[in-house]
Amino acid sequence: MDKASGRTVKGRDAYQQMLKDAKAHRFNAIMAYKLDRLHRNLMEAVGFVDNLRLIGVDLILTSEAIDTSNAMGRAMMQITAVFAELESAKTSERVVIGMERARAEGKVCNRPTKELTPYQIQKAKAILRDDPDISQRALASQFDGISRMTLINGLRKAGVL
Repeated sequence: MDKASGRTVKGRDAYQQMLKDAKAHRFNAIMAYKLDRLHRNLMEAVGFVDNLRLIGVDLILTSEAIDTSNAMGRAMMQITAVFAELESAKTSERVVIGMERARAEGKVCNRPTKELTPYQIQKAKAILRDDPDISQRALASQFDGISRMTLINGLRKAGVL
């Protein structure tokens, strides 16, 4: 089961494994609840189904009762893909509108910045004192769970850098 969004295929390990298994003819059909669980982009969805057809694998969408093993099923899949892409675009628009409204009301819409603890600042000072030429990357590697930029920004804010 894939945990990532149907908006993109990047970072979807289970999806990539499913494609490998399909190409290896480990099954002859893929069953999914809805098309937008797989793809929310019309061109990607159509390309996906075409690629499946070339390797002899059908797509069955249970909630829409669509089976791409026949022409009518493929046509219905394309219509469904159009609406999945439309819904994705509308959702994105609503999010942008909501964030703009919240900002206009003075609300902060970003993730709060991560603050360094006094211990982390003292640790960084000690490392920099012992090795003033240490690279930012090497310095950040001394701290678990803190990105390089979070560390650098925190040290700048504390007046260390």
